Amino acid sequence: MSVSKVLNLWLNRLYKTLAILLVLIAVVISALRLMLPYAHNYRQNFQEYLSDTYQSQILIGSLSMDWQGLGPVLVANNVSLLQSDAVNVFIKNIDIHLDFWASIRARQLITHDFTLAGAKVVVDPELLLEQQDNNSEPPEIGKLTDLFLEQIERFSLRNSQIILQTREHSSTFLISYLDWVNKDSRHQAKGDVILDGITSNNLKVQLDINGSDSEEMSGQIFLAANQVNITPWLADVLATEIDNTDSVLNFNAWLTIKNGVAGQLQLVLGDNEISWQDKEVHHQLAISEGQFFATDLNNFNQFSLQSSPLELSIDQQKLQPFTVQAQKLGSNLFTYLSYVDLSGLRHFSSLLVDNEEVNQLIAKMAPVGRLTDIYLQKQSDTLQLAADFNDISTEYASGIPGVKHAFGSILLAEQQLQLDIHASGGALDFQQHFPRPIPYDSLSASVFVKMGDNGWQLNAQDIRLMSPEVEFSGELALDGPDDNPVTMSLLASVENVDAANVQYYYPHLLMGKDLVGYLNEGIVSGVIPQASVLFNGPLQGFPFTGPVNGHSGIFTVDAELEQAHFQFDPLWPAITDFYANLNFTNDSMLITARGGELTGVDVTGVEAEIKSLSQEQLLTVDAPINQVPPEAVTELMLLSPMKDTVGATLEQLAVSGPVSGEFSLNIPLQNPDDTLASGVVDFAGNRIALQAPEMDFRDVNGRLTFENDVLAIDKLALNWRGLPLSLKVAAADKSEYYHTKIDIDANWQDKLWLKQLPGELQQYGGGALVWQGDLSLNMHHDGGFSYDFSLASDMAATELMLPDPFSLAETEQTAFSAKVSGQLNQSTINANLGEQLSFYGVLNHEQVQFSRAHLVLGDETMLLPMDGFHITAKLDQAKVSQWQPLILDILDSLDTGTGADDEPGLLAQPERIRGSVGSLDIVGQALTEVSFNLLDQDNWWLLQLNAKEARGQIKFYPDWYGQGIDIDADFLNLKTAAGAEESTEQSAQSIRAENDIIFANVPPMRVHCDACRFDDLDFGELDFEISHSRDDVIELKNFVSRRDKTRLTLEGEWSHNQTSSETKMSGLFSTKDIEHEIEKLGFASIIKDSGGKVEFTAHWPGGPQDYALQQLNGDVAVNIDDGYLADVSDKGLRILSVLSLQSLVRKLTLDFRDIFSDGVFYSEIKGDFRIEQGVLYTDNTMMKGTAGDLTMKGNTRLGEELLDYRMSYKPNLTSSLPVLAWIATLNPVTFLAGIAIDEVFTSKVVSELNFELTGSIAEPDLQVVNRKTKDISVGRSTPPKIIETPEVTPEVSGKKKADGQGNKLPINYLQQAKEIDG
Repeated sequence: MSVSKVLNLWLNRLYKTLAILLVLIAVVISALRLMLPYAHNYRQNFQEYLSDTYQSQILIGSLSMDWQGLGPVLVANNVSLLQSDAVNVFIKNIDIHLDFWASIRARQLITHDFTLAGAKVVVDPELLLEQQDNNSEPPEIGKLTDLFLEQIERFSLRNSQIILQTREHSSTFLISYLDWVNKDSRHQAKGDVILDGITSNNLKVQLDINGSDSEEMSGQIFLAANQVNITPWLADVLATEIDNTDSVLNFNAWLTIKNGVAGQLQLVLGDNEISWQDKEVHHQLAISEGQFFATDLNNFNQFSLQSSPLELSIDQQKLQPFTVQAQKLGSNLFTYLSYVDLSGLRHFSSLLVDNEEVNQLIAKMAPVGRLTDIYLQKQSDTLQLAADFNDISTEYASGIPGVKHAFGSILLAEQQLQLDIHASGGALDFQQHFPRPIPYDSLSASVFVKMGDNGWQLNAQDIRLMSPEVEFSGELALDGPDDNPVTMSLLASVENVDAANVQYYYPHLLMGKDLVGYLNEGIVSGVIPQASVLFNGPLQGFPFTGPVNGHSGIFTVDAELEQAHFQFDPLWPAITDFYANLNFTNDSMLITARGGELTGVDVTGVEAEIKSLSQEQLLTVDAPINQVPPEAVTELMLLSPMKDTVGATLEQLAVSGPVSGEFSLNIPLQNPDDTLASGVVDFAGNRIALQAPEMDFRDVNGRLTFENDVLAIDKLALNWRGLPLSLKVAAADKSEYYHTKIDIDANWQDKLWLKQLPGELQQYGGGALVWQGDLSLNMHHDGGFSYDFSLASDMAATELMLPDPFSLAETEQTAFSAKVSGQLNQSTINANLGEQLSFYGVLNHEQVQFSRAHLVLGDETMLLPMDGFHITAKLDQAKVSQWQPLILDILDSLDTGTGADDEPGLLAQPERIRGSVGSLDIVGQALTEVSFNLLDQDNWWLLQLNAKEARGQIKFYPDWYGQGIDIDADFLNLKTAAGAEESTEQSAQSIRAENDIIFANVPPMRVHCDACRFDDLDFGELDFEISHSRDDVIELKNFVSRRDKTRLTLEGEWSHNQTSSETKMSGLFSTKDIEHEIEKLGFASIIKDSGGKVEFTAHWPGGPQDYALQQLNGDVAVNIDDGYLADVSDKGLRILSVLSLQSLVRKLTLDFRDIFSDGVFYSEIKGDFRIEQGVLYTDNTMMKGTAGDLTMKGNTRLGEELLDYRMSYKPNLTSSLPVLAWIATLNPVTFLAGIAIDEVFTSKVVSELNFELTGSIAEPDLQVVNRKTKDISVGRSTPPKIIETPEVTPEVSGKKKADGQGNKLPINYLQQAKEIDG
């Protein structure tokens, strides 16, 4: 058989077979088509089939079929293809066009057209990757993948969405259409993808992949974005309003797939920008070009990303290009940014930060600079960052200081941030908090921030700021708990700050404008070598106003200030070389001085404090005054606002010696005019030299307090010229002057106040001197000065041993008062002691001496003031013995000054001393109606004296004891003072004291008197001299008294020393007429026609003024020439007869009347007398008479005036006339008869009479104690002759005494003798 036949045969068979098959197929297809409308009846079966085939729980909501073209069309609605934890696939509508023949050939369903509409694919990429890593991926995923890649030739997605959902967020991709074509192993797709929320311009997607299996696929995916607005998609990221935000995204991206894994992604950026509006200001962020390369995209847990330089601009401002690198390894994400320019951050922040305060903060900070080498690592929930920053500069914002040129590094790990900050050549800007930025050469700090569940913490360590002005170091800690305010702790140290620059470091807002202004003006210069700053408390509570130990917080700045010039008040002097501690604690300020000088005042311990900086800002300055020179305090007050008050007062007080105390100054900084200066000054042994009146106070102890111009001293004890005083001082400002009132109490013991008198005058006082005074000092606002001083004392405890009437017993009260007023240059003083003494004076302060002074003693009217020192006296009586030493001591004291420190006397030599004395006692002699005038001449003092008893002039020479005095008297008429003899009643001690005074004060004297009398003694013209021949001897010489033919000369001396005192006198009295001298004495003289001489020596204990008859001793020689003794009448006159001769004459006259009727004639009377203790003795006194001789022996007690004499009278019987007279007396008849007849007769006569004289001088008792007789023969022509006869006892007239002592004189004669004075 031929081949052709065979071929034909088999071809025929083939054709028949094919025809049968075609018929069968046609029948089947026809049958199938007939069955398609009933497909929904097979939904369940079809669902189970698919589930079994793809090993998945496939759910079909509805099912319908139809035949279109070459195959059936299957429509399924609400189909859930896959439900798992990682993937969930739901399709709202599936429209499948099966390729009937292709399916038969492939013996599996082959679709010709596969359309998915309303598909929703939810994928958890993290879980899916995890399942892939664990090979636990559900198998249905693979089968579905084969379905869409292998079994379905093409399919389309319409209006579907793919949701990538993780635990944190989800992303939705809307697919408007996607056409997928599978051709063999090549898979291609094209479509538009819309990101959920994007309002315009979809992403164009193109895909071209080769490979039958997902693990073998390789190819590329292309994405193109053109003017895509992604603003809605960024709504959760952006902080701006969507309506005010617009974005444009342009890029092309190529994703390379290799072996079923994404291998590389290349993203090429076009012009991308986002624009927004912030507070009506339009901003724009743009990236103009750049590329991203991502590799190792095998899964979502691993990739690498890097970029080309990216160009970024904000608001048309181009920023430095930067690159980005990133790598994800599992849960770790590593990112690197080469550079971030911060210059646009202030605008960019408002796009991302939905916090206005933060945006304002960033805008205000306006950061510039760059971050470099930024490394980010995200591991699980942990983020780590490391970066460097360079040349960062910010402005001040919300308490965060601006910084310049900062650089360093940032490290963030496990919620902990570490910043290593450095800066150089910049400044910290605190704006209004500090007057200027704080410059620095270098700034460094290490900052640690820790974030936690309960908040955050920040610690800054090793903070150091170095600049030419300051060195700062410290540590800072911030704590930000979630539910509590942020607290800060800061401890810092500041070193080497020039005080002139401190003004730039004051926190102005905290301290206040007034305080800052005060400190700026106060701290002029100085150095702060070290300061510390401490802050601990909530930031929102700053500045802290509560107590330090409270809960509000603490803020402290503690600084040491050295070598400063501190002007604590512009009106006060500055503190120089000031060392102090400055402390600001919370709302307070305290400055404590370590040292310094304030016009010489050591200010160590001074404190200046402000208790509240936020309230009234009252600055208080408390300064302890410790042993400060008072001159410095005075200078301080004179340079202060109190110069016219306290300063002027202290200047007047002139304190010396260190003082202590306290000084306080309260300065309201908001109202400095209300400044209050107060304090205390403690005096301890100081000295005050009061300028006017000039008074020097020592040992000043007490406390002075003051408030501004008000001063007070409650009790100030001091010594004035060694005298204790107690003062109370109060001072205040008046309208016209500053008034200081000083109350003075004094209780001076005699041993103290007497020292203030000149040494010569200290003996005149005693007892305590108690007085009170009131001193008012007025410092006038126009610069003048005045004061008033009053003093009062009752002198109750004071004894004045002055001459009467100024003597004052210790218990006697006499008012003493003084008033002083004055100005700066002079003072006027008025003083009174009772009504007996007054003083007026004008004290010149410059010369410290009275230019005018008037002392008035007694009741005398004070005259108008005259220049110089004048003394006026008007006394009722005075004793020279008392006044002379006082006056001399006063005069001497004027030359020697006071006894206290030899200070010059206040009073100059008196120019005139005048006055009157009613009775002036001069050594026992009284002058009455005395007026005197003592003048200061060139070379002497001239005393003009006029009294009833005397008138003359006395010259007092300056050298009292050398030159003495000259007395030139016109007349002197002295009388024995009544009761002078009573001086004998004085005690020996008082006499001795008085003699000491008199002896010491008797100057050399030269005395001349033209007419001198002492009682009845008329000395006539008198001259004598008195001088100190030796220290213990006063000598009287050249004493000559001359009157007519009478002359008296004397020589004498007064010897006075510690053991004895005696006066000696010798002299000669001669006269030609004793009767005349006796009559001048006021006596009737029985001595007639006689002259005589008396030579005498005498001495007695004590001085001349102590003369007393009881103590008189001496010798007297009397010689009286011829004359007679006459019986004189005593009527109206006394008879001077120490020896009672008058009684003798009368006795003889009675017995021998005819013989002595004309007197007892004598040729001489002489005798020697001795005086012992006032008793006058004689044993040889005799009178040689014509008719007989008289002899006397006996004594007279001169003091007691008692007589004790024995007299013998012997008639001269041989003399005719006496005998005749005698006989005639005895027997006149016989005598006459005998004479008549001229015969011789013999008569018995008395030959001797013996008398006894006793009694007193006033009442003498003269008795005849013996009578002797003799016979006398007498004739006319023969002389009388004695005839011897026996002695007989005479008979005497009168009755005989019982004791036989003789007869008394007749009573009438005794009465006449009573007036006898001797």
